[in-house]
Amino acid sequence: MKKVVCFVLCLILACGSIFAIAACDKKDPIKIVYLGDSIAEGLAGPSPLTERENYAYYALLGRCNEYVYYNRSVSGHRTGDLLELIRREDADAYMTITHIKEADIIHISILGNDILLSGFQQMLIEAADDRYDKIETILPRSRKNIANIVDRLKELNPDAVIVFQTVYNPADPDSALMNSDPKALQTLAGMGIHEDGYRALAGKVVSRLNSVLWDYLEEHPGAFYISDVYKVFDEVYTNSREEGFRLIANDGIHPSNEGHALAALVNQELFESLGLAIARDKFVSNYKKIRMDQIERLFADSVDYKSVRKQIKKAKTYEEVSELYFGAIRGKMPKYI
Repeated sequence: MKKVVCFVLCLILACGSIFAIAACDKKDPIKIVYLGDSIAEGLAGPSPLTERENYAYYALLGRCNEYVYYNRSVSGHRTGDLLELIRREDADAYMTITHIKEADIIHISILGNDILLSGFQQMLIEAADDRYDKIETILPRSRKNIANIVDRLKELNPDAVIVFQTVYNPADPDSALMNSDPKALQTLAGMGIHEDGYRALAGKVVSRLNSVLWDYLEEHPGAFYISDVYKVFDEVYTNSREEGFRLIANDGIHPSNEGHALAALVNQELFESLGLAIARDKFVSNYKKIRMDQIERLFADSVDYKSVRKQIKKAKTYEEVSELYFGAIRGKMPKYI
């Protein structure tokens, strides 16, 4: 009898040790905090807005990687506004500073409003004359703000991985952005710059803006990582203007649903290279679930959703899932609108 009791006790102790080891080996989910402007906030661009958590890149990255994620971005914010935000202490339920202190990744989309709210079309006119007077009056402050933002974030959380996302080139002859100032277009025409030259001009201006990040990183190696959305969006546009145009929402500025999906992939590839992402097959599997749910829930009346679901289920890559989903719903309206 004593031998049986001893055996049972040993078995209990052994099982307890196994469970304890398993508990120790189980990692806490990665925590990511998003900061920045309306592109990061995801309130402008994703359509319909009720699908923000299924379309915006912050949510796709968070959900597909099974992160704990918080979005503390604010539409309209410039670099100075972001700096002011993170210099405050927590005073409400948003707990922005607390989340920053606890984050494994701090992801930032900023800079765009530094020029978009400061006479972007005038900057294009100057660029056509190979002058950059207006943007060069703005960039010194942007550089200073970025440096102070990095310093403040490292003060709050020296162990977090900081990622800045580059600003993409939104220009296209048919975009609402380019056509928002007819007088500027007339001036460009008088300088010999017509529709086929708009994007190249905008590229010169946006590249100067992104140089704020690249120059800082060159001077401070390892301070943060750059997710180069500009490069990837530009490659898509160069290969196909039609596909590149679809990456931008109707307002001519923010990413469309397809643009957000691509931005998520660009960031995912960076996170994978840093060892901060879930396995790619699991990431794709989670992405499939989101898109299969949407195709049935939103487009059952206008799309052969059963067929599309089957194709998505068989897809091997994230890119294939996106192509199947967006190809099927293009030009269709969600059934509840």
